[in-house]
Amino acid sequence: MTDQEMLSAGDRAVLLVEARNAIRCALEGHRFARPAVSAALETPAGAFVSLRLHGDLRGCIGTLDARRPLIDSVTDAAVSAATRDRRFLPLTLEELEQGDLEISVLGPFGPGEDP
Repeated sequence: MTDQEMLSAGDRAVLLVEARNAIRCALEGHRFARPAVSAALETPAGAFVSLRLHGDLRGCIGTLDARRPLIDSVTDAAVSAATRDRRFLPLTLEELEQGDLEISVLGPFGPGEDP
């Protein structure tokens, strides 16, 4: 099942907005206050967040772990991608405004086929 099958368009929009808000709060030194969200965003899931600036990768971090609510997995990964990806300097506020976020939501694990 893909994230588009699991999440409504509204839920996907909330994830993008809140990921950007979480990064902005971290860069400005404020505490991120997570909003109330739908049940789908409270469901435990892993996620990765990629940041791109002018099409070039600027940060990417995530987790396979599905023990935390999706909204928390996404906002934490977004902040980490912006500030803790060792391949890049921390993102600036200007870069955040110019950059694009891509969120990959991981579905439940299933049995794999024999390689």
